[in-house]
Order: sequence, then structure tokens, then C-alpha cells
Amino acid sequence: MTDIVMASGEASGDRLGAALTAELLKLRPSLSIAGIGGELMRQAGADIFADREPLSVMGYWDAIRRLPQILSLRRKLLSEIARRRPRLFIGIDAPDFNLGVCLRARKTGIKTAQYVSPSVWMWRGERIRKIANAADAVWCLLPFEPECYKNENIRAVFVGHPDADSVPPDKMAARRELQIAADETMIALMPGSRDSELHYHLPLFSDTARILQREAKCKLRFVAIAADDNAAAKMRAGLPQAEVQTCEAAKVLRAADAALVKSGTSALQAALSHAPTAIAYKMSRPAYYAAKMRRFYLPFFALPNILCGRFVAPEMIQQEANPDSVARQMSRVLYDEHFRETQIAAWSNIREQLAAGGGAKAAAKE
Repeated sequence: MTDIVMASGEASGDRLGAALTAELLKLRPSLSIAGIGGELMRQAGADIFADREPLSVMGYWDAIRRLPQILSLRRKLLSEIARRRPRLFIGIDAPDFNLGVCLRARKTGIKTAQYVSPSVWMWRGERIRKIANAADAVWCLLPFEPECYKNENIRAVFVGHPDADSVPPDKMAARRELQIAADETMIALMPGSRDSELHYHLPLFSDTARILQREAKCKLRFVAIAADDNAAAKMRAGLPQAEVQTCEAAKVLRAADAALVKSGTSALQAALSHAPTAIAYKMSRPAYYAAKMRRFYLPFFALPNILCGRFVAPEMIQQEANPDSVARQMSRVLYDEHFRETQIAAWSNIREQLAAGGGAKAAAKE
């Protein structure tokens, strides 16, 4: 019998699952934990019976393209839950996949939790009732999210973000380890980990790097951060200006003089690493318009700006995410000292907001 089954989606979910697994095993070393995940969860001590890769999708069209793989993975997960009869099923992010599994598991008497609240405060607010029907608890990464569930019969708890609880690497030590010379200005690039993100962002980031290099006031060095070997191979082919690292993202971001990142978890990682940052995001036109139709009005798209309540980092979405616009904003991030200092101060406040225990607090709630 397995005590806990988890299912994580993309690279950020694997990191969350790994931190949660490690904390659970600290509390109870005899726990048996299994699920869908990646190498980080496996290293933390989980028995990974299926790889998370088919769940690394962006938007409806990408999900439709991978639907046979996703349905096969769902059948595999439900079969393992029925066979193992865990005390608890934890869906880690990937709500469109995990909430249906939560509902099925809950109907058989298994306790369920959704780790990472969907962005119901930004779009698809109708999911609040669906989440309440499927899960016994939702563990929220953001401090304002539990309020969204106050009218529902569900235990919503702010547990904080694990990345905010870790101590940022020392900047000079990170630069020495990455062999970045004192006269080099290093720019970290985070175009994403999903195939669909890389499809749209690699040409944008490459063209932007070319413009920045041409107009540079100093020597520039680009370092791209890859979540896994698949993403690294695509980055090496699509980002010839950059060296590619698969080491811890926080180390590269901390060493960076500036960062160009895609919106989402990458933007939050950059903020928590105190990197002066510009944010860009592109997707297919159908996915963009579908998301726009379901989105509540917020002037911000990127999470760091939402947490600050103002435009601290420039964000360029869809049509605005073109090489000239992105390069112009990156020049501001690189060379405007007042702008850089304002960002870094705001990023310190975000770290304070989100430091609440992360994986350790979620593990204690189990």
C-alpha cells in the first residue's frame, strides 16, 4: 500500500513535488510516496511510475494535440490509485488534469488536495466550485488566494512559495562558479520548458539577443537556463548567442546583471533571485484569444507585477512581444540604475510576502 500518490505537470510542479516529498519524509521517514513526476521528485524519494512530460502543455491547442498521451496518462494514474489505495492524493498544479483525478479519488473515499491554486482570481472563476467539489484542501502559494474560497466548503491555506524560503545564492560566489568575468555583463534567458513555449520564445529571445549585442554599451554574455535535457537541446539549436545551463535556475539568475524571462513561474523565480527583469510571453493566436475571453480585467499579466500591484517589470505579451520592443525594454533594465534599484527593492518585498514555509508548511498540513 502507498501512503500518498502525487501528480505533477511541468518543471515547476516537479520542483514543488520534490520539496514536498523531502519535507514529508523528514516528518515521517517511513512514508511511501509515489506518483507522476520528474527526476527531482525521484531524487527526493518518490517512486515515479510515470513521467510528467505529456502534461507539459501550453493552452488548449497544445493540449488537444497531446490528448491521446494525456488520456493514457490519466488512465495509468487512476489505475495506480485504485491499486495502491493511498490515504491521500495530491494534485500538484496542472489543474485541468488533476482536478478530475481528485474528484474520482474523492468519490472512492480517498482524501485529496490540490497543491497550487489555479489562477481563479485572474480567469475562469467558475473553477472555484469545481475545485471545492474535487478537493478536501487547496494549498495556496499566494497570500491573497484563500480569500477566493471563503464561500466554499474547502480548506484553503496559504503555505507560501518554497523558492521564497530558500536563501538566495551569494551573487559573487555564483558568478565565480559560472566563471563570469568582472567586466562581463551577463543576461539570463528563461524562454520556458514546454515545447510550445520554446517554439514561440526561442526565435524572439534569439532576435532580441542579436539586437542587444549589436547595440551593447558593454561586453554581453547570454546564459540560457534549461529545465531538462530536451529543453537544453532545443535552446542550443535555437539560441546560438547563448550558452545553455541545466544547473539550478536561482544560481544563474542571482549571477545575472539582468534577466529576460517568459511570464509564469520563471518571472517569479527571477524576482525571488533579485534579478532586474523584463518579461515576455507569446502563444498561438487561438490560445491567446481563448485566454483573453476568459480573463478577468487586471492591468498586469505577470505575477511579480500582480503581487506588487503595479508595473515594476516591463511585460510584453503577444503582439507586443517582438524583438524591437523587448530589446528596448531590456536596455532599460540593463542601463537605467534607478529603474534597476526600484525593481530590486520590490523583489525583496515579494520574497517577504511569500516566505511562509512552502513545502514544510504543506507537509505539516498533510
